[in-house]
Amino acid sequence: ISGLIAVFAMVVQPMYGLVANASAPIAITNSAELCSAIKNQADGQVWQLAPGAYPIGPSNCTNIPVVDGNTNLYVPITADNLTITGIGNPTVYGSGFTTNGDGGFDGDFISITGDNVSIKNLTVMTKVYPNKVIEVRGSNSIIENVSIKPNTLGAADIDPSYYPAWSAEVAGSIYYHNATGTHSLKNTTITNGAVSLRSASATFDLEGLKLN
Repeated sequence: ISGLIAVFAMVVQPMYGLVANASAPIAITNSAELCSAIKNQADGQVWQLAPGAYPIGPSNCTNIPVVDGNTNLYVPITADNLTITGIGNPTVYGSGFTTNGDGGFDGDFISITGDNVSIKNLTVMTKVYPNKVIEVRGSNSIIENVSIKPNTLGAADIDPSYYPAWSAEVAGSIYYHNATGTHSLKNTTITNGAVSLRSASATFDLEGLKLN
């Protein structure tokens, strides 16, 4: 799987530069509302996901914006100072199938190009064919209290003639690609996956990171 490499040893650094969100939280209770939030995202928003499962894919979330020439994206996050947080540990997962993106985001489920983006208190499952469950390209991100797991909920969308048998057992990677600033990956568990780094100038806080 592209990007699955060993976790690099990094010095724990405090977080700086994160800007507080000023807008009132946006309550999200189903996939349609989450899809609408993705399409209409703006700087400074806070998305609060109620308990439950949130499939996102071509069957229920179409016309996702093109980002830097990349098409077929699932969850692109381009806004700055945006927070996605769960209440009662909701699960967000990829459903349906598209080919990988046409550019550098090949295989992503969540693609982050915005700065100061936070993802907290969620379970996240990748696309039905795992690669990069979260790719971070912005500066100063927080991923906290997040569980990354293989996609069991989208199993019905797997085409056995296309996917190898092991694909349903792999979570994929969290990938930092040319990300800058300071990044927190705290109290996060990755089951059958890894962390991949291509960000020489960034610093990281990996407190409580577990690879199962």
